[in-house]
Amino acid sequence: MKTFDLCVLLSLAVTVHCVPIPQASQQDEEFAESYLKRFYNLTEETGPVVRRGFSPVVEKLVEMQRFFRLQVTGTLDADTMAMMKKPRCGVPDNEVASYSTFGNNLKWDKNSLTYRIENYTPDMSVSEVDDSINRALQVWAKVTPLRFTRIYSGTADIMISFGSRAHGDYYPFDGPGNTLAHAFAPSPGIGGDAHFDEDETFTFRSNNGYVLFLVAAHEFGHSLGLSHSDDPGALMYPVYSYGNPDTFVLPRDDVNGIQSLYGSNPDKDPVQPGPTPPTTPDACDSTLVLDAVANLRGEMLFFKDSFFWRSYPQSYKPQQSLIRNFWPEAPTSIDAAYESGQSDRIYFFKNHKVWAFNAYTLERGYPKTLTSFGLPRTVKKIDAALYDVDTRKTLFFVGNKYYSYDEARKTMDAGFPKRLDETFTGLTGKVTAAFQYRGFTYIYSGPQMFEYSLRSKRPLLLYKCWCPLHHLLLLIVPGENITELCLNVFLLIVVEKLLKSKVNGESYLKRFYNLTEETGPVVRRGFSPVVEKLVEMQRFFRLQVTGTLDADTMAMMKKPRCGVPDNEVASYSTFGNNLKWDKNSLTYRIENYTPDMSVSEVDDSINRALQVWAKVTPLRFTRIYSGTADIMISFGSRGYVLFLVAAHEFGHSLGLSHSDDPGALMYPVYSYRNPDTFVLPRDDVNGIQSLYGSNPDKDPIQPGPTPPTTPDACDSTMVLDAVTTLRGEMLFFKDSFFWRSYPQSNTPQQSLIKSFWPNAPTNIDAAYESRQSDRVFLFKNRKVWAFSGYTPVHGYPKRLTSFGLRRNVKKIDAALYDVESRKTLFFVGNEYYSYDEARRTMDRGFPKRVDETFLGLTGKVTAAFQYKSFTYIYSGQHMFEYNLKSKRLYRVLRNSYFLHCSNF
Repeated sequence: MKTFDLCVLLSLAVTVHCVPIPQASQQDEEFAESYLKRFYNLTEETGPVVRRGFSPVVEKLVEMQRFFRLQVTGTLDADTMAMMKKPRCGVPDNEVASYSTFGNNLKWDKNSLTYRIENYTPDMSVSEVDDSINRALQVWAKVTPLRFTRIYSGTADIMISFGSRAHGDYYPFDGPGNTLAHAFAPSPGIGGDAHFDEDETFTFRSNNGYVLFLVAAHEFGHSLGLSHSDDPGALMYPVYSYGNPDTFVLPRDDVNGIQSLYGSNPDKDPVQPGPTPPTTPDACDSTLVLDAVANLRGEMLFFKDSFFWRSYPQSYKPQQSLIRNFWPEAPTSIDAAYESGQSDRIYFFKNHKVWAFNAYTLERGYPKTLTSFGLPRTVKKIDAALYDVDTRKTLFFVGNKYYSYDEARKTMDAGFPKRLDETFTGLTGKVTAAFQYRGFTYIYSGPQMFEYSLRSKRPLLLYKCWCPLHHLLLLIVPGENITELCLNVFLLIVVEKLLKSKVNGESYLKRFYNLTEETGPVVRRGFSPVVEKLVEMQRFFRLQVTGTLDADTMAMMKKPRCGVPDNEVASYSTFGNNLKWDKNSLTYRIENYTPDMSVSEVDDSINRALQVWAKVTPLRFTRIYSGTADIMISFGSRGYVLFLVAAHEFGHSLGLSHSDDPGALMYPVYSYRNPDTFVLPRDDVNGIQSLYGSNPDKDPIQPGPTPPTTPDACDSTMVLDAVTTLRGEMLFFKDSFFWRSYPQSNTPQQSLIKSFWPNAPTNIDAAYESRQSDRVFLFKNRKVWAFSGYTPVHGYPKRLTSFGLRRNVKKIDAALYDVESRKTLFFVGNEYYSYDEARRTMDRGFPKRVDETFLGLTGKVTAAFQYKSFTYIYSGQHMFEYNLKSKRLYRVLRNSYFLHCSNF
């Protein structure tokens, strides 16, 4: 009998057919609450899922919706409930991109593994079970050096059994209709074992139950060290999906995952490779050719291979899923699709057959052949289908011709087929997909999409690289005079009036995040687009994602900022279609002046702001004094360093959008920096050079100062400057930045120090929070700054001598407040001082040597703080965990431990 060691339980939940529900029932609330607790670590104290608007519940719902690529609403809507009730694996879902592995990359330390089938299910014959288990293991063996040997007695690495209810592993099954199976990650003892619920129905190939091969292959992925993937096409996607076991090929995402642990198969014959693993299509691949496009009750559906994207009018984030997950009776992939306004059906076409569905339910009598529409027998397949709302006719595209079908009379119209170019002027290639939207007809031909008005039979626009994740990208206007594309940018000098005094969250989201009018008040309604826009804003600014208008979100809204809307980007970004000037010599004109500065100061600020960009690109700027310049500059507000504001706005003028890097000049929120020492940050340099290239005139022998780079919290070589607590948060400082970490969130928020403490130095040497005075102290060189929260305390900064430190102490390396003794320790070199916070004097007998108290610590202390009765001392790239009472060292960790990185 194997011993039960600490490991990860993995299980599958049963499917329940779910239809849209207008309001969550008490039973659904309880189900959802248990789901979030089980798979998303929702803690007990958060309470009912729907009745309370408590932020951790919303955060967990948002996390789940983001993982499954659902519309992010933060509410228990019908789609979310339906996803919760789908058959799935029971391991908690990590927020991952594509494949993932368990923490610490748990894996077997050998390639030869044994397995044993302890008993059998009566649902299948013994030979069918044996074959299913063997083929499920071979799925992984084919792409790795792993080899599996079956044994018939003793303890194997992977023990396989069928059982019901309590079955000996402290994780009982719960009867039919719930969990299907569970497995354990690689580890001694029970690690690797897979258990299947005998109360469920397993099959060999049939879809009238759960195909054992598919369930086992997924579970064996866990047994080998893989966690879940958010790729809907992956075997390791949490939700069960039927596939033909005879033609199954391990998807590329799973191959990448398992090979990241074990490497590739060295025995595979390179001359005769197996079938290419299927890859989940990328919606924004510029070479993508869609198979079909259709509407369905207000949604738009885009089909490619065995996948489709659902796009909602309220959301610009389509949801990607397998076709089989929604239409199990449909073919794996399709040739064409359309929704009939007459019958409220959606039709799928594949080769010479057609399937009809009422939403997701297959209509009786289908599939049928194409001849049921009156198409001639010579038509073996159709390329695309289009339902015309005005005429109530459906067009079927076949090669370079099309047919017209009368939906009301259910007959083909006389005089067809006709040639495509008779109706669709300018269309020369084969039609690959078609649909109508808001009165326009869209015809796809390869990677291009044509916009037509069927009434006028006139092409309006041609789009390329249609990406459902972004707006359509305009290229040309066929048949029309093409006018020069002009980038007309208005210089928005900080929108102070909007953000001054009373800030309205709704107006902020409308202005910067495209919240539409009909969504209503931000706080009073729980309408999903409002929550989605709040989440979008919180993610952009790296705030805690709550979906509610909390204090931190409101504080960010009130900060002075640029008036250009924010895009969801990673680091620098450019405007859609990479809008840029087609010349390098640009003119500018200053139309008026601000009374806050002299004319010469304005001229100098504008000129230096433009030179920020000229220094790193081939762009050159010439001032004109009359007429229309490329960049027209005018004033409408006041109160901030013009050079910094203008340099940011000129970034927009040259084609850059906002960056989510808090250290970038193109970050939307204003932050003071010394204009005399300003150097364009690396993120902005990368962005502008992606449009225009580097400066060809720059002297390579005398380069300018290195552009500052925003530190990476998970850089294994990073040495933190300081760490402290502040009213329940943990603050980690590096250069001019700091990260705020909340106990409730595993995503630290990065900001500039100056954004929160404008009066503080740009970077600091040390910091600590005094529980006696409810102040946080920041140290730089000989000085110390005191703040009550983020408000400067009167009389500061002061000198280090105000603490009683000697005059020969030029700076301190770290500071630590000890909660029990109420003393603060100041670390200087290899010594430390003890300061009595109550008496406000230095203790006698100090300084002492660091290694007298902190055994095992040999290097210089760079930061220190206390958390949950432990003391953490940073030295270089490592963090030492101590108990000050016993003077005992417990652990040595990476300095990124509390920043929720996986590199320790």
